[in-house]
Amino acid sequence: LYALRREIINTDNTKEVLLDMADEGLDQTLDDIAHEKVYPEEWDIDSLNEYLERQFSVHIEKPGEHELLIQGTTKLELEHCNREKLHDAIMESVVQAYDDKCKDIEPDFMRHVEKVIMLQILDALWKDHLLGMDHLKEGIGLRGYAQKNPLTEYKKEGFNLFGAMMTRIKEETTEYLFKVQVNQEIEEPEEL
Repeated sequence: LYALRREIINTDNTKEVLLDMADEGLDQTLDDIAHEKVYPEEWDIDSLNEYLERQFSVHIEKPGEHELLIQGTTKLELEHCNREKLHDAIMESVVQAYDDKCKDIEPDFMRHVEKVIMLQILDALWKDHLLGMDHLKEGIGLRGYAQKNPLTEYKKEGFNLFGAMMTRIKEETTEYLFKVQVNQEIEEPEEL
């Protein structure tokens, strides 16, 4: 967590960090929706579309039995498609959508906005995690009554809470930054 925070603070290219988070989130989603052992015709495109619209404001649909349409422009034939091709096509559309969103915004200003939002989300979720760990510590003693080792249970549940927090950091960061509306025009106050 601290390495991620240092990376956000020290990098000049927060867009790259954001796109890495988007890529990881998409990979996790595709593990469930478009698993390699499932035929492309059986992929749950409705669930995938719901995820893509929520996270990135990107749309995917299945207009015919044998094709997918991403953002109304990128066509994928299901007969020749696999998970990797689907991932690459979606990431290309996600990057394009973010570039389109940022095209009228000064790059340095946008990097600053990205950095501020990333740090706010990371810090808020870290505080929530620490509070959750305190609550876990208070209630963990009751596990001894259930014939379970409280220390082992604390470690296991703490690890699960940390993993869930890291996933939420990636999801909330991408969702906020893909949906934020940036207004660069700042009015100068009138002098009296």
